[in-house]
Amino acid sequence: MKQSNLDFVDNKFRELGITLPKQELEFATKQFVYHGQAIGLSSNNDRESDLGILVDKDTQEINEWVWNIITKEQKKIKDFETLGWGSNIKEFLMTRQNHLIQNQNEDEYSIARSNQVTRYIRALNEAVLTIPRFKQDTFTNKQFLQGFIKKIFKIELNQHDLNRAVKDRNFLKYFFSAESLITSSKLFWIVFDVVYTFSNFSEFNYSDWERVLSRYDRLSSDEYFVERCKKIHGDIVARHSRDFFSGTKLDDYITMYRGFLVKPNRYVRKGIKKLNNPNAHIQDEGRGFSYTLDKEQAVRFGSRYHFRTDLNFRKNLPSLFGAMSKRKLTKNLQREYKKVLGSFYNQNYLNENTRRCVGTFRVKKKHIITFDVLSPESEIFADPNNVELIRYDFITDEQDIQSAIWNVSKEPIVQEQGEKCMLNLIKNDEYHNDVESYLDKFDLERIKDFHLPIPQSSLPLKPIERKAV
Repeated sequence: MKQSNLDFVDNKFRELGITLPKQELEFATKQFVYHGQAIGLSSNNDRESDLGILVDKDTQEINEWVWNIITKEQKKIKDFETLGWGSNIKEFLMTRQNHLIQNQNEDEYSIARSNQVTRYIRALNEAVLTIPRFKQDTFTNKQFLQGFIKKIFKIELNQHDLNRAVKDRNFLKYFFSAESLITSSKLFWIVFDVVYTFSNFSEFNYSDWERVLSRYDRLSSDEYFVERCKKIHGDIVARHSRDFFSGTKLDDYITMYRGFLVKPNRYVRKGIKKLNNPNAHIQDEGRGFSYTLDKEQAVRFGSRYHFRTDLNFRKNLPSLFGAMSKRKLTKNLQREYKKVLGSFYNQNYLNENTRRCVGTFRVKKKHIITFDVLSPESEIFADPNNVELIRYDFITDEQDIQSAIWNVSKEPIVQEQGEKCMLNLIKNDEYHNDVESYLDKFDLERIKDFHLPIPQSSLPLKPIERKAV
């Protein structure tokens, strides 16, 4: 550990009137260096240039100039200006404990609100079935319908941090109550694209998703993923997404990854063992529909809300979190997890013996349900019943932080094809800039009267958004 880094962290705490004991200072410095490598500071001019990284990943040196810009000038960090890194070192470290981020105040579940959502969904479904402009498979339609759906479920427009965008975690309950009203296949897949993206820990609702997807033959076996992609995003995105897998046949296997948590006393494989086990290819613990082509992305998702990581963080920094017994620390942290993650969070995960895991899988191309090259997570959505588990590995702290660094310094595997796709969308007047600002004040009661604005083909290319981690 570099003495210069220890001195930096020590001095910043002393400026706040806090003197950390040696052991705490070393832990705090280690965490600062780890997390600082994953913070990239960019300019305000559409990412034309990078201003720097808080901690150089090669030299491990803290860049005090970047730190001062972050804390004093409050510049954008990778364009996620609302991440809340804090204005001093204490706030910075207290909010870096794993991925435990406090959500905004949320509404209570309400029958009246459920009825309102149902009414809006019914009206939107009728509009898509009857109004010619909504029937078209274009990216323009997707943008506006997606905006309506976000407004219906109180997902904040123009907010790209998924945790902060959701103002009402009950939106998933409302969706499960109203989805049977969505008889338009096109609308269903656009609604699904929004709802699934913003939902957390979808594996906890695995049976609900199975029920939703089985209704109205939504997973028709003779429908190729490109056809669903066309319903959601239109012809151009569907074509580029198909071309991403050019050179592979429908029966060829695609390798993909999935990150998940493993509860205590549970096993990843069905039948536990790999050798002489006919069910060794079946995942038992941590099953879900979401996979990615980027292994680092899977590691990020497999490391989220890892209880032991957060518990160790608090245990090693009593000057910040308070000196208390392990039992009390555990109970306090469990209370915060429940508050942050809501009623869908499984009690069995609030245990320090829960493990982080990343699995390597394969799926035949014909069994991919949805995929598009505009996904910043290179996500493949597939039925786990059609997916084979190749291997799994438990995630270390070093892999966790390296995946965060990757998220700042590298591009997803779909980036090149995605940018070509965006250029094509703009060229064909299918991309509207700042749609969500246009819809911000729109009254959902007037869905049937909505008129699309005139396309603006001269607008500059908007890069693929990276999700906050």
